[in-house]
Amino acid sequence: MKRLGELFNVNTFIVSQVNPYVCPFVSVDTGSILDTKLRKTVTKAVKSLMGNNIRYWVSQLHVMGLYPRSLKNFSDMILQNY
Repeated sequence: MKRLGELFNVNTFIVSQVNPYVCPFVSVDTGSILDTKLRKTVTKAVKSLMGNNIRYWVSQLHVMGLYPRSLKNFSDMILQNY
């Protein structure tokens, strides 16, 4: 995104992407399913904690060189900015 912004002088991106398996890693929860504020807050915190932990461990495995190359697509999805 940074490179595109520099090349085309843009600072706003509209992206459409369907990855239902990344829901645990996205911290925004905008649904009316969770009706109480406390439940919504706790759910957001747990999702954020889980997603951050998974991202942390995947990035540490990359740094140490222990992450299998066969799972590269998975790590690219996890470490992507949403």
